Amino acid sequence: MTVTLSVHDVREHIRRSSEPSRTSPLQASSPLLGRIFHEVAADLIRLNPLKNAFSFLETLDFDKEVWISHLAPHAYDLLLGPRLARDRARLQEASSGVLSLWKAVQSLCGWLVGLAWAARNPEGRRRALSWQDLRAALQAEVPLEADFLFPGWSEPVRLTGVADSLLKLPRSGRWCVQEYKLGRTSPEADLSQICLYHLILTQNRAKRKRSPRRETFSRMIALISFQPEMNEQLFSEEQILPAQEKLIDLIATLARVASKDHRTMPLRQPRTSHTTSALGRRLVEVFREYGKPVELAARPVTGPSFIRFPMTPGRGVKLEQIQRLAREIQIRLRLSKPPFIGVDSGHAVVDIEREDRQVVRFRDVENQLPTGDPLKGSALVPIGIDLNARLHTADLNNPVNAHLLVAGTTGSGKTEWLRVAIQGLIHSNTPKSLRFVLIDPKRTAFNEFANSPYLLTPESLVFPDAQPVADVLVEMVREMERRYGLFQKARVDNLSQYVSSSGRGFPRIVFVCDEYYALIAGDPKKRKQIEAQISLLGAKARAAGIHLILATQQPSREVVKGVLDSNMPARVGFMMVKREESKMLLGQGGAETLLGKGDLLFRDVGDPVRLQAPLFSPT
Repeated sequence: MTVTLSVHDVREHIRRSSEPSRTSPLQASSPLLGRIFHEVAADLIRLNPLKNAFSFLETLDFDKEVWISHLAPHAYDLLLGPRLARDRARLQEASSGVLSLWKAVQSLCGWLVGLAWAARNPEGRRRALSWQDLRAALQAEVPLEADFLFPGWSEPVRLTGVADSLLKLPRSGRWCVQEYKLGRTSPEADLSQICLYHLILTQNRAKRKRSPRRETFSRMIALISFQPEMNEQLFSEEQILPAQEKLIDLIATLARVASKDHRTMPLRQPRTSHTTSALGRRLVEVFREYGKPVELAARPVTGPSFIRFPMTPGRGVKLEQIQRLAREIQIRLRLSKPPFIGVDSGHAVVDIEREDRQVVRFRDVENQLPTGDPLKGSALVPIGIDLNARLHTADLNNPVNAHLLVAGTTGSGKTEWLRVAIQGLIHSNTPKSLRFVLIDPKRTAFNEFANSPYLLTPESLVFPDAQPVADVLVEMVREMERRYGLFQKARVDNLSQYVSSSGRGFPRIVFVCDEYYALIAGDPKKRKQIEAQISLLGAKARAAGIHLILATQQPSREVVKGVLDSNMPARVGFMMVKREESKMLLGQGGAETLLGKGDLLFRDVGDPVRLQAPLFSPT
């Protein structure tokens, strides 16, 4: 069975293994600011005539200085400004980062002007490119995919990714794949990422039939960083081949194909009444019957709960149109629920439930969690496993993942996931580096942790009917302020720096609540008190090493909007009853099609990722 691995997975492994880069104004909010920057860059390159940079330049006088002075304000008014307004609440404490983002967009516009001037100015060229050719030559967010199978591999690996842009020069056959980076990131990870895109593009081409000159200059990669000033690095094929050889070995390790013994949790093939290939053909037939032709884009991938079919919609067919056919697919294929239809690695995907669902236990995946630092421990919270049995985690040190909002109906696996999150943190920490405050309105969620040395105090397993939660939150706020006082005296900014400078352990505190709605329902005065403390902790507590994990059965507007929505961007969505609930939590539908028992969607920045939560068994 082909193992699917994304370029992002490889890059993140290299980033975590390399030395942390120096700080920059963009680092604190880099995921969100980076997302905005890439959205603006893609809009400036896509063929939409209202947003395309070259279409706008075409309307101006043929003067490079005029182009430079007009393009950046145009990009701000049409593309950047509306996005900053959209995310105003989440950017309140990132003013320096926003300013650097604007400077980076200005640098990007200058680069696009330089590219257009070189292509359109006939000086020194036999023939200038037309505006139409120029727009077609530079493509944005290009999905890439290739299969690899090398000696010693037990299975083929499908490497997927989305390149920021690809420049193909007409008539010459030359091309250059480009990747944009905002702020100071990890040089090793950045270069590895773009080398992998080059590897995908050249996989199915002849490699040794070109002249030496063509080998060097016909295919290149460009790493373009904005810090916020632009820095462009060009690499030829000869320069990157040694790095690609090492990356191939890393791919085999991450995909666990170097040896069958490396597969920690093999997934059983489904025992369905129809073969997987026949099921894929039937899916295609159903879409055609309703006038929405699609094609299978790649081989299906089997996960513990479902089989994923990557699809390519036909010409003129939109993703929303095939999503509206989920109920018809359910009826035609006799499924218990409509299939999840979404996007993964640049492909539309249709997830069909397995008849023989596989149980994933925490003990099967806990070896993928890191061994924590002796003093600092680990801030990685296990979220769930993907289709290749790889465990995804959320880093509480990351501003986007500092606090988690969890929602799902009864039987969805929400409470079980909370237990796994707690146990996963315990696995990589000691009581010197981690403590919990557990809120249990049902009195049944966290009983196994009643006498745990990881509780902040012996009374930190809290039953709201016996101890007011508002009082507990007030103590958390006092602890946060006490820590900031210590940091000020030590001249440090956060918990990690304080531990490093003092050389002694100082525990991270994780506040976990199984049913947040039960705390705020009924009494308006009590709700106001609790929300005030939650708001303070959500906005300020991350650097103090205090984090919130709040779960609710009701992700309604009344619960989610306001305090939680502005301070908890990371979301874990389990099965829900209504599409509106999914949109409230995740910003889009999909959770209403989940299968329950740990089937989840995780969203921090970008599209939600579908994962399977492990089952925690104390024995």
